[in-house]
Amino acid sequence: MVRTANDKDSYSLLLWKSAAEAEYGAFQISILHGFGDYDPEQGSNDDRSDDPLKTAHRLLGEAQSLILSDSKRVYRALRVAVFVPRKAYSGGDKMYCSDTRK
Repeated sequence: MVRTANDKDSYSLLLWKSAAEAEYGAFQISILHGFGDYDPEQGSNDDRSDDPLKTAHRLLGEAQSLILSDSKRVYRALRVAVFVPRKAYSGGDKMYCSDTRK
């Protein structure tokens, strides 16, 4: 399948948007629960699958399921959900790094 520049732009926008929305959620949880000084791990190797959007989606689902019971785990999941797509966005994604002018 040949990827176009438009595919790459759309994918990049999805990565950026998912990181921004997760960061906003993490900010709200941090303010609400006083996690200003809490710096969770940036994720294990399990949090870095081949598809950063799937990983972020899984982490956001985890955060949603824990929202009423474990705010620290919610905050950690959101912070990692920020880190994973942001890293893919800034470094490019293997899926779209090939020459698209074919």
